[in-house]
Amino acid sequence: MVYLNCVKYLYIITLLLLPLTGFTQLVTPVQTIKIAEGTTITLRANSSNAQYFQWFRDGSIITDAISEQYAPSQSGSYTVMAFNSASCTSNLSDPVIIIVEPKLNKIADLNISKRLESQSIKLNDEITYTLTVNNKGPDMANNVVVQDPFPIQLEFVQIPAISGVKSSYNTSTNTATWEISTLKKDEALDLKLIAKIKSVGKIENTAFVKSMETDPNPKDNIDSALADVYGIKIPNVFTPNFDGKNDYFEIPGLENYPDNEITILNRWGNHVFEQKPYAGKWTGERLNEGTYFYVLTINQAGKRDIFKGYITLIRDKKK
Repeated sequence: MVYLNCVKYLYIITLLLLPLTGFTQLVTPVQTIKIAEGTTITLRANSSNAQYFQWFRDGSIITDAISEQYAPSQSGSYTVMAFNSASCTSNLSDPVIIIVEPKLNKIADLNISKRLESQSIKLNDEITYTLTVNNKGPDMANNVVVQDPFPIQLEFVQIPAISGVKSSYNTSTNTATWEISTLKKDEALDLKLIAKIKSVGKIENTAFVKSMETDPNPKDNIDSALADVYGIKIPNVFTPNFDGKNDYFEIPGLENYPDNEITILNRWGNHVFEQKPYAGKWTGERLNEGTYFYVLTINQAGKRDIFKGYITLIRDKKK
Protein backbone atom coordinates (compact mmCIF):
# COMPACT_ATOMS: atom_id res chain seq x y z
CA MET A 1 0.00 0.00 0.00
CA VAL A 2 1.12 3.57 -0.60
CA TYR A 3 0.73 6.41 1.86
CA LEU A 4 0.19 9.72 0.08
CA ASN A 5 3.27 11.93 0.67
CA CYS A 6 4.43 9.28 3.14
CA VAL A 7 6.57 6.16 3.42
CA LYS A 8 5.46 3.04 1.54
CA TYR A 9 4.66 -0.06 3.45
CA LEU A 10 2.86 -3.34 2.90
CA TYR A 11 -0.72 -3.72 4.07
CA ILE A 12 -2.54 -7.08 4.34
CA ILE A 13 -5.79 -8.35 5.86
CA THR A 14 -5.97 -11.81 7.40
CA LEU A 15 -9.07 -13.65 8.54
CA LEU A 16 -9.35 -15.43 11.88
CA LEU A 17 -12.36 -17.59 12.67
CA LEU A 18 -13.93 -17.39 16.11
CA PRO A 19 -14.04 -19.25 18.37
CA LEU A 20 -10.26 -19.53 18.08
CA THR A 21 -9.32 -22.64 16.18
CA GLY A 22 -5.78 -21.76 15.18
CA PHE A 23 -6.94 -21.18 11.59
CA THR A 24 -5.64 -18.07 9.86
CA GLN A 25 -6.47 -17.27 6.25
CA LEU A 26 -4.93 -14.68 3.95
CA VAL A 27 -7.69 -12.73 2.25
CA THR A 28 -7.39 -12.64 -1.51
CA PRO A 29 -8.98 -9.84 -3.55
CA VAL A 30 -12.78 -9.76 -3.26
CA GLN A 31 -13.15 -12.85 -1.14
CA THR A 32 -16.64 -13.91 -0.04
CA ILE A 33 -17.16 -15.43 3.41
CA LYS A 34 -20.42 -17.00 4.59
CA ILE A 35 -21.24 -17.22 8.28
CA ALA A 36 -24.32 -18.49 10.10
CA GLU A 37 -26.55 -16.06 11.93
CA GLY A 38 -25.46 -15.79 15.55
CA THR A 39 -21.84 -16.78 14.79
CA THR A 40 -18.89 -14.52 14.08
CA ILE A 41 -15.47 -14.22 12.50
CA THR A 42 -12.75 -11.64 13.04
CA LEU A 43 -11.09 -9.59 10.31
CA ARG A 44 -7.61 -8.44 11.21
CA ALA A 45 -5.56 -5.73 9.49
CA ASN A 46 -1.80 -6.32 9.40
CA SER A 47 0.29 -3.30 8.52
CA SER A 48 3.83 -2.15 9.35
CA ASN A 49 4.07 1.08 11.36
CA ALA A 50 0.26 1.45 11.63
CA GLN A 51 -0.99 3.32 14.70
CA TYR A 52 -4.72 2.95 14.18
CA PHE A 53 -7.26 1.88 11.57
CA GLN A 54 -10.63 2.72 10.12
CA TRP A 55 -13.07 0.02 9.01
CA PHE A 56 -15.75 0.51 6.36
CA ARG A 57 -18.94 -1.38 5.45
CA ASP A 58 -20.24 -0.91 1.93
CA GLY A 59 -18.02 2.18 1.65
CA SER A 60 -19.37 3.86 4.78
CA ILE A 61 -17.35 4.47 7.93
CA ILE A 62 -18.14 2.12 10.80
CA THR A 63 -18.31 4.27 13.92
CA ASP A 64 -15.68 3.46 16.57
CA ALA A 65 -14.23 0.65 14.42
CA ILE A 66 -10.61 1.84 14.67
CA SER A 67 -8.84 -1.21 16.06
CA GLU A 68 -6.65 -3.70 14.25
CA GLN A 69 -9.49 -6.25 14.45
CA TYR A 70 -13.15 -6.05 13.61
CA ALA A 71 -15.85 -8.69 13.98
CA PRO A 72 -18.68 -8.10 11.50
CA SER A 73 -22.17 -9.28 12.37
CA GLN A 74 -23.98 -7.99 9.27
CA SER A 75 -23.76 -8.82 5.61
CA GLY A 76 -21.73 -6.35 3.54
CA SER A 77 -18.47 -5.46 1.82
CA TYR A 78 -15.80 -4.73 4.44
CA THR A 79 -12.59 -2.74 3.84
CA VAL A 80 -10.05 -1.10 6.10
CA MET A 81 -7.58 1.81 5.95
CA ALA A 82 -4.45 2.15 8.09
CA PHE A 83 -2.94 5.32 9.60
CA ASN A 84 0.65 5.82 10.76
CA SER A 85 1.95 8.16 13.47
CA ALA A 86 2.06 11.02 10.95
CA SER A 87 -1.62 10.43 10.13
CA CYS A 88 -0.63 9.23 6.67
CA THR A 89 -3.21 6.86 5.22
CA SER A 90 -2.88 3.72 3.22
CA ASN A 91 -5.04 2.83 0.26
CA LEU A 92 -8.16 0.85 1.05
CA SER A 93 -7.64 -2.85 1.44
CA ASP A 94 -9.19 -5.34 -0.91
CA PRO A 95 -12.79 -5.98 0.14
CA VAL A 96 -14.05 -8.97 2.05
CA ILE A 97 -17.68 -9.80 1.32
CA ILE A 98 -19.50 -11.14 4.40
CA ILE A 99 -22.79 -12.97 3.89
CA VAL A 100 -24.75 -13.74 7.05
CA GLU A 101 -27.00 -16.73 6.42
CA PRO A 102 -30.13 -17.10 8.56
CA LYS A 103 -30.28 -19.94 11.06
CA LEU A 104 -32.03 -23.07 9.91
CA ASN A 105 -35.16 -23.74 11.92
CA LYS A 106 -34.23 -27.07 13.50
CA ILE A 107 -36.99 -29.25 14.88
CA ALA A 108 -36.84 -31.68 17.80
CA ASP A 109 -40.10 -33.30 18.92
CA LEU A 110 -39.49 -33.95 22.61
CA ASN A 111 -41.90 -35.73 24.88
CA ILE A 112 -41.86 -36.70 28.53
CA SER A 113 -43.70 -39.39 30.46
CA LYS A 114 -43.78 -39.69 34.23
CA ARG A 115 -44.72 -42.70 36.33
CA LEU A 116 -44.58 -43.98 39.89
CA GLU A 117 -42.64 -47.14 40.65
CA SER A 118 -45.25 -48.16 43.28
CA GLN A 119 -48.98 -47.59 43.42
CA SER A 120 -49.49 -48.80 47.01
CA ILE A 121 -48.39 -45.76 48.97
CA LYS A 122 -48.84 -44.74 52.58
CA LEU A 123 -47.91 -41.74 54.68
CA ASN A 124 -44.14 -41.21 55.20
CA ASP A 125 -43.22 -43.66 52.42
CA GLU A 126 -40.33 -42.84 50.14
CA ILE A 127 -41.45 -43.11 46.53
CA THR A 128 -39.54 -43.15 43.25
CA TYR A 129 -40.65 -41.33 40.11
CA THR A 130 -39.30 -42.28 36.70
CA LEU A 131 -39.26 -39.54 34.07
CA THR A 132 -38.64 -40.76 30.51
CA VAL A 133 -37.52 -38.11 28.02
CA ASN A 134 -37.60 -39.03 24.33
CA ASN A 135 -36.62 -37.15 21.16
CA LYS A 136 -38.72 -38.10 18.13
CA GLY A 137 -36.59 -35.86 15.89
CA PRO A 138 -36.05 -35.15 13.13
CA ASP A 139 -33.10 -33.15 14.51
CA MET A 140 -30.90 -33.55 17.56
CA ALA A 141 -32.14 -31.72 20.67
CA ASN A 142 -29.59 -29.43 22.34
CA ASN A 143 -29.50 -28.01 25.85
CA VAL A 144 -32.42 -30.14 27.00
CA VAL A 145 -33.82 -29.05 30.38
CA VAL A 146 -36.23 -31.12 32.49
CA GLN A 147 -37.87 -29.52 35.53
CA ASP A 148 -40.05 -31.00 38.24
CA PRO A 149 -41.52 -28.50 40.75
CA PHE A 150 -42.53 -30.27 43.97
CA PRO A 151 -46.02 -29.84 45.44
CA ILE A 152 -46.10 -29.10 49.17
CA GLN A 153 -47.18 -32.68 49.95
CA LEU A 154 -43.77 -34.00 48.86
CA GLU A 155 -40.35 -33.71 50.46
CA PHE A 156 -37.21 -34.00 48.35
CA VAL A 157 -34.95 -36.94 49.16
CA GLN A 158 -32.56 -37.62 46.28
CA ILE A 159 -31.84 -37.44 42.54
CA PRO A 160 -29.88 -40.58 41.57
CA ALA A 161 -26.88 -39.61 39.46
CA ILE A 162 -26.80 -40.38 35.73
CA SER A 163 -23.59 -40.19 33.71
CA GLY A 164 -23.49 -37.13 31.45
CA VAL A 165 -26.52 -35.48 33.06
CA LYS A 166 -26.26 -32.50 35.41
CA SER A 167 -28.92 -32.54 38.13
CA SER A 168 -29.80 -30.20 40.99
CA TYR A 169 -32.53 -29.35 43.48
CA ASN A 170 -33.42 -25.75 44.30
CA THR A 171 -34.65 -25.48 47.89
CA SER A 172 -36.05 -21.98 47.28
CA THR A 173 -38.38 -23.05 44.47
CA ASN A 174 -38.62 -26.74 45.47
CA THR A 175 -37.74 -27.70 41.91
CA ALA A 176 -35.66 -30.60 40.63
CA THR A 177 -33.76 -29.86 37.40
CA TRP A 178 -31.86 -32.03 34.93
CA GLU A 179 -29.64 -30.58 32.17
CA ILE A 180 -28.90 -32.81 29.16
CA SER A 181 -26.43 -31.39 26.62
CA THR A 182 -27.76 -33.38 23.64
CA LEU A 183 -30.44 -35.93 22.92
CA LYS A 184 -30.22 -37.62 19.53
CA LYS A 185 -33.18 -38.51 17.33
CA ASP A 186 -35.00 -41.56 18.73
CA GLU A 187 -32.86 -41.45 21.87
CA ALA A 188 -34.62 -41.87 25.23
CA LEU A 189 -33.34 -41.27 28.74
CA ASP A 190 -34.77 -42.35 32.11
CA LEU A 191 -34.40 -39.92 35.01
CA LYS A 192 -35.10 -40.94 38.62
CA LEU A 193 -36.41 -38.84 41.47
CA ILE A 194 -36.99 -39.94 45.09
CA ALA A 195 -39.42 -38.10 47.37
CA LYS A 196 -41.05 -38.61 50.76
CA ILE A 197 -44.82 -38.49 51.28
CA LYS A 198 -45.90 -35.80 53.76
CA SER A 199 -49.67 -35.83 53.30
CA VAL A 200 -52.60 -38.22 52.88
CA GLY A 201 -54.80 -38.16 49.79
CA LYS A 202 -54.17 -37.56 46.10
CA ILE A 203 -50.83 -35.92 45.20
CA GLU A 204 -50.22 -34.81 41.64
CA ASN A 205 -46.65 -34.12 40.54
CA THR A 206 -45.87 -32.61 37.12
CA ALA A 207 -42.67 -32.44 35.05
CA PHE A 208 -41.73 -30.38 31.97
CA VAL A 209 -39.12 -30.68 29.19
CA LYS A 210 -37.76 -28.16 26.66
CA SER A 211 -34.77 -27.64 24.35
CA MET A 212 -33.26 -24.99 22.04
CA GLU A 213 -35.00 -26.41 18.99
CA THR A 214 -38.56 -25.78 17.83
CA ASP A 215 -40.94 -28.42 19.13
CA PRO A 216 -43.82 -29.13 16.72
CA ASN A 217 -45.93 -30.78 19.44
CA PRO A 218 -45.44 -28.98 22.77
CA LYS A 219 -48.49 -30.66 24.30
CA ASP A 220 -46.44 -33.76 25.12
CA ASN A 221 -43.69 -31.73 26.81
CA ILE A 222 -45.56 -32.07 30.10
CA ASP A 223 -46.74 -35.08 32.08
CA SER A 224 -48.01 -35.82 35.59
CA ALA A 225 -48.10 -38.75 37.97
CA LEU A 226 -50.83 -39.15 40.59
CA ALA A 227 -50.11 -40.73 43.97
CA ASP A 228 -53.09 -41.91 46.01
CA VAL A 229 -51.73 -41.95 49.56
CA TYR A 230 -53.34 -44.06 52.29
CA GLY A 231 -53.42 -42.71 55.82
CA ILE A 232 -52.20 -45.89 57.48
CA LYS A 233 -49.07 -46.71 59.45
CA ILE A 234 -47.87 -50.31 59.48
CA PRO A 235 -45.41 -51.14 62.30
CA ASN A 236 -42.60 -53.64 61.87
CA VAL A 237 -42.53 -55.03 65.42
CA PHE A 238 -44.99 -55.83 68.20
CA THR A 239 -44.64 -57.45 71.64
CA PRO A 240 -47.69 -59.57 72.61
CA ASN A 241 -46.72 -60.18 76.26
CA PHE A 242 -49.95 -58.59 77.53
CA ASP A 243 -48.33 -55.85 79.51
CA GLY A 244 -50.78 -53.42 77.96
CA LYS A 245 -48.20 -52.00 75.55
CA ASN A 246 -47.94 -52.94 71.89
CA ASP A 247 -49.68 -56.28 72.48
CA TYR A 248 -51.43 -56.39 69.11
CA PHE A 249 -50.37 -56.01 65.50
CA GLU A 250 -52.33 -52.79 65.09
CA ILE A 251 -52.42 -50.70 61.92
CA PRO A 252 -53.46 -47.12 62.79
CA GLY A 253 -55.72 -45.58 60.16
CA LEU A 254 -56.91 -48.90 58.70
CA GLU A 255 -60.36 -48.27 60.20
CA ASN A 256 -60.84 -45.63 57.51
CA TYR A 257 -60.62 -48.34 54.83
CA PRO A 258 -63.12 -51.01 55.93
CA ASP A 259 -62.91 -53.07 52.72
CA ASN A 260 -59.63 -54.75 53.56
CA GLU A 261 -58.12 -58.13 54.30
CA ILE A 262 -54.82 -59.35 55.71
CA THR A 263 -52.75 -62.51 55.40
CA ILE A 264 -49.81 -63.36 57.68
CA LEU A 265 -47.22 -65.88 56.50
CA ASN A 266 -44.25 -67.56 58.15
CA ARG A 267 -40.78 -67.81 56.64
CA TRP A 268 -41.75 -70.89 54.66
CA GLY A 269 -44.73 -69.14 53.03
CA ASN A 270 -47.38 -70.92 55.09
CA HIS A 271 -50.47 -68.93 56.03
CA VAL A 272 -50.64 -68.55 59.83
CA PHE A 273 -53.40 -65.93 60.02
CA GLU A 274 -56.08 -64.48 57.73
CA GLN A 275 -58.89 -62.01 58.39
CA LYS A 276 -61.32 -59.89 56.39
CA PRO A 277 -61.66 -57.15 57.39
CA TYR A 278 -58.75 -56.99 59.76
CA ALA A 279 -59.74 -56.01 63.30
CA GLY A 280 -56.20 -55.16 64.42
CA LYS A 281 -56.15 -57.76 67.21
CA TRP A 282 -53.68 -60.42 66.01
CA THR A 283 -51.33 -61.50 68.81
CA GLY A 284 -49.47 -64.31 67.09
CA GLU A 285 -51.10 -66.80 69.43
CA ARG A 286 -49.31 -70.17 69.59
CA LEU A 287 -46.59 -68.91 67.27
CA ASN A 288 -42.90 -68.64 68.03
CA GLU A 289 -41.02 -65.41 68.22
CA GLY A 290 -39.53 -64.37 64.90
CA THR A 291 -40.20 -62.52 61.65
CA TYR A 292 -43.45 -62.97 59.77
CA PHE A 293 -44.66 -61.46 56.53
CA TYR A 294 -47.93 -59.69 55.87
CA VAL A 295 -50.00 -59.01 52.76
CA LEU A 296 -52.55 -56.26 53.32
CA THR A 297 -55.13 -55.62 50.61
CA ILE A 298 -57.31 -52.49 50.53
CA ASN A 299 -60.17 -51.97 48.09
CA GLN A 300 -61.37 -48.42 47.59
CA ALA A 301 -63.33 -46.68 44.83
CA GLY A 302 -62.80 -49.58 42.42
CA LYS A 303 -59.06 -49.59 43.11
CA ARG A 304 -57.17 -52.46 44.73
CA ASP A 305 -53.89 -51.76 46.50
CA ILE A 306 -51.60 -54.31 48.12
CA PHE A 307 -49.08 -53.58 50.87
CA LYS A 308 -46.40 -56.13 51.67
CA GLY A 309 -43.79 -56.17 54.40
CA TYR A 310 -42.53 -57.92 57.51
CA ILE A 311 -43.51 -57.86 61.17
CA THR A 312 -41.29 -59.08 63.99
CA LEU A 313 -42.99 -60.83 66.90
CA ILE A 314 -41.17 -60.53 70.28
CA ARG A 315 -42.56 -62.02 73.50
CA ASP A 316 -40.78 -60.19 76.31
CA LYS A 317 -41.55 -61.93 79.59
CA LYS A 318 -42.62 -59.92 82.57
CA LYS A 319 -40.17 -59.89 85.46
